[in-house]
Parts: sequence; structure tokens; C-alpha cells
Amino acid sequence: MEYLPAHIPLKLRKALSGRRLFIEAAASVRERFLEQDSSAYEDLQRDILSRAYKDAELSPNHIPLDIFLDNFCCELEYRAEPDLRKPYGSLIEAIVQGMKRRAGEICCNTCSPFRPKICNGGDEDQHIVDSGGLCIESFRKMFKLSLDVTAKYYNDLGHVPNTCHPEVVLHTRFTERIPNDIPGGFFVNGITSFGITNTGRLRSEICLELCVRRFDWNTYLVLPYVMFHECISHAFYGISFGRRREITKPDDVFAEGWMDFVACEIMTEVLKGVSTLGIQQTLVFPSDHLLTGVRYHSNRSNINNALDINESQYAIHRAIGKDAADKVCYLIERLSESPQQAWRKFLNLSFNLNVGRFEIQELEVFVRNIRP
Repeated sequence: MEYLPAHIPLKLRKALSGRRLFIEAAASVRERFLEQDSSAYEDLQRDILSRAYKDAELSPNHIPLDIFLDNFCCELEYRAEPDLRKPYGSLIEAIVQGMKRRAGEICCNTCSPFRPKICNGGDEDQHIVDSGGLCIESFRKMFKLSLDVTAKYYNDLGHVPNTCHPEVVLHTRFTERIPNDIPGGFFVNGITSFGITNTGRLRSEICLELCVRRFDWNTYLVLPYVMFHECISHAFYGISFGRRREITKPDDVFAEGWMDFVACEIMTEVLKGVSTLGIQQTLVFPSDHLLTGVRYHSNRSNINNALDINESQYAIHRAIGKDAADKVCYLIERLSESPQQAWRKFLNLSFNLNVGRFEIQELEVFVRNIRP
């Protein structure tokens, strides 16, 4: 039986798409708008994000997603007309036109490999989204960058040949609850599970779990970090052993601490354009993604309340793994000819620990012996 990744249902993809259009269109003028009139921007954002969700709830499944977005943008343009005469009117105009342009890039007939059949809330929606999925194209591009970087680093620095790499697939799902306990208001979670393809190849299934009702600028910006973490920490775990791979728990000091440290450092050098392997980043807002991703990474393991925020219940475990990785990295640097050589050696060690024939419990003992 063919494996088919699941995806967020049509109604919620309409809501998610409407919210995403605003977030991406507003990005270029957001700082200027906030400086000019922060309360007006917050009101506009709240209204559009809320309306996208409410309108999608009322939209029947026989209305295609692209038509829904066109109507949503046209109504927004009409309702925004009185505000165009205000001091910040040009900024609203830029947002509205940006949303309309992005909506025009989504065509359900072009997206569907089964045209003229398109997403209608039925069983074939999953196949259409997985094969085309223009409505989640932004997320797919983030995933592709994360996976391409992961494969390149594991191949070149971990000496894990491409022939041993798992098949890594992305699927999406929604939740009504806050999907994590990380402080800072991030309404997303990543979950990696494991399977085997029909040809016997290992498969890693990365699920992007989103609270669509609360999907916002903050959540959008942290998505690349979540994907880098899932790809680097989890997708390649245990692939060289040939045994059944276990899903790691949130308190795993190696996967959620040590390897998360590795994932954040790699994401940082890639998005800064200083990749150890010369990889070019492809994101539209790299500095914003980086700042938010690093903040999320820090909040995951914050245990000293220096940030004056509530800590995650798993923060201590992540902090133990992160500190152990940092100590080993520092030790290797002291014993190496250059920081660049040390970093390569540390990554080689980390990748081989992650893909190797070690039980989760053994990696736990290893890390805790470094950082009691």
C-alpha cells in the first residue's frame, strides 16, 4: 500500500493560507508601520488574522481555496479603502497589494495532478496537497532547505553516504491546543516518527503541527528552526544500525539537548551565509527567521529565569544536553589547529553518535557523564 503523508484539511488550509498571505505581505513594511503607528498595525493584524479564520470556517468545501483567497483579498481591499487616506495608508496599500499578488500565485487547477479535480474536502485532497500543495509552498521551501542542509552535512562531515540516507517526508496537521510548553508564544510543534518504504528503505516522517487559529508572525518565523531541528536531530537518528528506531521523548538529553545545539548552530551559519560547506540559504526573511529561531532555542532550555519567563517542564533536560555538547565542542577546539577544524570534528562526532548503533539509554548516560 502506498504511503501518503496526511495534511491539514481544506477549511483550515484556507484559514492558514489567508493568515500566511498577510504575514508575508506585511513583512516588508512591518517595522515602518510599527514605528509610525503600532496600535494601528496591531489592530489591522488582529482583524485580518481573525477574519481569515472566521471566513474560512464559513467557506463550503466546494469553493476552491484559490477562489476563497481572491474573494478574501478583494473584500479586504474594499474594507481598507477608508484607511488609505490616513498617514499610514500607503503601508496598508502595500500589504493589500502584496496579499493579492501572493493569492494570484495559487491556482488550484495548476496545483492538482488530477485536474480538473481539485481539493474539495474529500479523500484525494491529501494526494493533491502532497503532490502539489501550492497553499503550503512556503512551508515546503523551508523544509527543503532544512533537509538539503541536513543531507549535505551528514554526507560531507558525518561521512554518511547518500545511499544510506532515509527518505524524509513532510506532513502537516492541526491542533486546537497550544502544541508545546515553550515560553514566548510559538504555536507550532515538530514530531518525527519512523517507517519503512515498500523497497525497504528507512523513512522519517516529519509532522508540522500547527495551531491554525493562533498562527501568527512569531510562529511563521520559527518554522525553519523547527524543521532544522527535526531533520538534524531526529530524521537521521539510528539509520546505520538497521534496527527499529524509537521515537525520542521530550526529555531526551541527547536528541533534545545535544543535537538541538548542533541543529541551531548549523541553522545559524547557513542563514548568516557562512556555512561550513558553502551552502546558500534560500529563505526570504533569513535574519528574522534566525533571530526568532535562536530565541526559541534559548527559551527551550532556559532554567535560570534570567529572561523572566516561565520555563518548559523539559528545560533542564535540554540544558544538560546543550551544556554537554558545548563542553565537548570547546575541548575539541582546544586540541585542534583551528576553530574550523574543531567544528568539523565536533560535527563528525555528533553525526556518528546520532546515526550509530547506540540505544537511547546509552546516549543518555554518555551525555549525563559529561555534564552531571
